[in-house]
Amino acid sequence: MMEVRLAAMTRAVLAAVALAAPSMTWGSGQWTALGPRGGTVELVAVDPFDPNTVVIERSGLRVSTDGGDSWPATGVVTDVPYIERMFYDPVREDMLWAVPVSDDRLYRSGDGGRSWEEVPLVGCVWQPQIRGLGVGPTASDPLYVGGIWIDGKQNDGGVVCASTDAGASWSTVFLPPEHVYSVCVDPNDGVTAYVGMD
Repeated sequence: MMEVRLAAMTRAVLAAVALAAPSMTWGSGQWTALGPRGGTVELVAVDPFDPNTVVIERSGLRVSTDGGDSWPATGVVTDVPYIERMFYDPVREDMLWAVPVSDDRLYRSGDGGRSWEEVPLVGCVWQPQIRGLGVGPTASDPLYVGGIWIDGKQNDGGVVCASTDAGASWSTVFLPPEHVYSVCVDPNDGVTAYVGMD
C-alpha cells in the first residue's frame, strides 16, 4: 500500500556557484571548474553506478564519461527538448528521468542519457504540468510524479501519480487543491512520499 505524507514546504531554491577562476578555495574544500566552456550549465546529474559519468544540460544534454575532464561532441544529445528537471534512477543502472521546460512530458533514458523516449502517464487522472519527480531506493519502490493540473475552465489543483513498473502504467494517489511543486521519497522505506505545495 502506498502512503503519501504531506510536507508543509515552500519551494526549495538551490544556489549554483559560478566559478570565475579554474580553481579556487571556498570554505574547507577545493573547487575546480571542469567545463565545458561557453554557456550556462543548468543541470548536473552524476551516475550513482559510475561516478565518472556526468550528464549536464547546456543547450542540450552533454555526457562526460571521465568525471568531467572532457565533453566530446559525440556526447551531445539533441533528441530531447530543453530539460528543466533530471535525475538518475538510484536502482536501475543507466536510467535517467527528465522533464522538459514545457513541464508536460516525462522522458526516460535507459542508456545513461545518450537516447531518450517519452513516457506517457497512462492511468494518471490528469496530464499534469510536472514539477516534481521522486523514486525510492529499491527497484520495487514507486516512482512518483507531482505537478499541477489545469482543465481549461479556470479550474486547477495539484496531482501526484505513482508507477510501480518503471513508468509503464500509473495511478493517481493524491489530488490536493494546492499546486504540487516537489516530490521526495523517504530513502528508509521507499514508499513514503513527501510533497511540497503552495
